[in-house]
Amino acid sequence: VSPADVDALSARGIAMAPSASAPVTLAHPVENISWHRGRAVLARWGLRLPSGDEWEAACRAGTTTRWYTGDDSASLLGSANVLDALAKGLVYHGHPSPEPFVDGFVHTAAVGRLAPNAFGFHDMHGNVWEMCEDLVDCGGAHNVGSDACRSAVRNRIAPEFAGGYMGVRPARSLRP
Repeated sequence: VSPADVDALSARGIAMAPSASAPVTLAHPVENISWHRGRAVLARWGLRLPSGDEWEAACRAGTTTRWYTGDDSASLLGSANVLDALAKGLVYHGHPSPEPFVDGFVHTAAVGRLAPNAFGFHDMHGNVWEMCEDLVDCGGAHNVGSDACRSAVRNRIAPEFAGGYMGVRPARSLRP
């Protein structure tokens, strides 16, 4: 969900705040949203949060490797926004060693700026953590190393937590 989507929602009286950590545009992902707020906003659009299993299947796009790009973190270049050499000197969440490559972003990247996976999903590794229905977040963020951004990584979250690197990825239930 981007701030452009937030503008449309704000016109309906629903507010979500982008991060103040870096300049953002309407193309950047929404941050600082809690699990409760994310669910409420998506429900108004007939959408929902994916389960952790759904998120992982969408991320993997049929692959079995650590990341949908392969097993070597260097394969993430062009497909992920993670803590990298451009952010050298920044230490986030116990990840003191940035990746040796430069993805071009110190903070969040605009939604869809990086290459998609085989299913056409962008920004599955890094950028912002994505909340799931089962109170986990997946995908990693721009402020953690690649190991924290693996396809299978999940972290428990509190439903009221709204961090500057937490976002949502809408899911839609399909009818047979």
